[in-house]
Amino acid sequence: MPRLIGAVQAPVQETQAEQITIFNSTGTLTTQPRTTSLTYLVIGGGASGGGHAQYSGGGGGAGGYRTGPTPVSSASPYPVIVGGGGAGTATFDGNNGSSSTLGTPTPITSAGGGAGAYYEMVLLAVQAVVEAVDLLVDTLVVLVILPQ
Repeated sequence: MPRLIGAVQAPVQETQAEQITIFNSTGTLTTQPRTTSLTYLVIGGGASGGGHAQYSGGGGGAGGYRTGPTPVSSASPYPVIVGGGGAGTATFDGNNGSSSTLGTPTPITSAGGGAGAYYEMVLLAVQAVVEAVDLLVDTLVVLVILPQ
C-alpha cells in the first residue's frame, strides 16, 4: 500500500437545512439529526370575551407569549401541547384560554389568556377603582392638611 507523506484530508462539512415547524394542534416535535438547540415561540390560547344577550362585555385576554433558544437532543421527540382558546359564551363572563407547552428538557409553558367580564362585572370593577381612587385622594388630602 502506498504511503502518502504530507497529505491532508479535509474534514467533511455537512450542513442541515433550517426547518420551521408550526403546530395548530397538540402533537410531537421531532428534531433533525444534527440539531442541538432550537429557537421557540410558545403562545397560550386566547380567552373569550364576556357578554349577555342585551349587554356588552369586556374582551378576553391574549394568551401568554414566550420565545428564546433552548438546548435539545438530536433526532429526539418532544411533546407539544397547543392550548385552546376560551369557549365563546352569550351569557355572563367569558372563559379562560388554556396553556401551551413545549416539552423540551426544561418545559416551556405560556399561560392562557384571562376571560372577559360581562357588563355588570365591568361596572363593579370600575366602581371599585373609583372608590379606591376616592379613598386615596381623601387620604392624600388628610396628609396635606394635617401638617399645616
